[in-house]
Amino acid sequence: NRNFTLSAQAGRMATQDVSTTARRSGAGGNAALIWLVPAIFYYGVLLCVGGGLFAPVRNGLVFNDMLLHLLHGRFDVDPASIGEEGYLRDGAVYAYFGILPALFRLIFLPFTDFASTDFTRLGCLAAVALMTAFKLLTASAVARRVGTERAPALLPLMLAAILMSGAQIEFLRPSIFQEVALWAAACAAAFVYLVVRGWLGEAGFTPRLMVAMAFAAGLCLLARVSTALGLYLAFSGLW
Repeated sequence: NRNFTLSAQAGRMATQDVSTTARRSGAGGNAALIWLVPAIFYYGVLLCVGGGLFAPVRNGLVFNDMLLHLLHGRFDVDPASIGEEGYLRDGAVYAYFGILPALFRLIFLPFTDFASTDFTRLGCLAAVALMTAFKLLTASAVARRVGTERAPALLPLMLAAILMSGAQIEFLRPSIFQEVALWAAACAAAFVYLVVRGWLGEAGFTPRLMVAMAFAAGLCLLARVSTALGLYLAFSGLW
């Protein structure tokens, strides 16, 4: 009976420790996202150099046109919007870009001047913000799981490095090419975050988590095929 009582107490203590760790991880993730607010402003400033948030860029209306064509059940684009980046097939011009940036523009479809407004810079900003958010959550989850005295001190340095370097800065250029790459990177960052949650979490890779990982990989396929194939291979290995 004594051994059973001690085991039960140990079990309760372990459960409390897991719950405490989960709460701290959630709180740490929310705190990490606070860093995203000034970062988004900084990214916006970089993207608006040489023009405003809706300033036109080269071939910047191609995803607007792509969305309008998709809503009519067509997969071609206007030759005037895609320019020399288009491919002629059976009398119609097609783009090799994925449709994810076009789907993002569904939010702005009710605008009366939607067809003539360039959302490329805004799309880049939304994608880089999403990518950065998942990277912050990933770093915070790892730091909380480590649970040493050094982790709280090093976490701000890790977050600062994420915000001020890497893909968030290297590829931050307003163009349709970079917008596609940024959306793919955002999907990849979400995938990595889910992997870290499954790897470090007590529940492991649950069916719900695996579905979320598959969704992130599938969504990436609508942006950039090469990045998506890497996620597909990673998902298969983890499965």
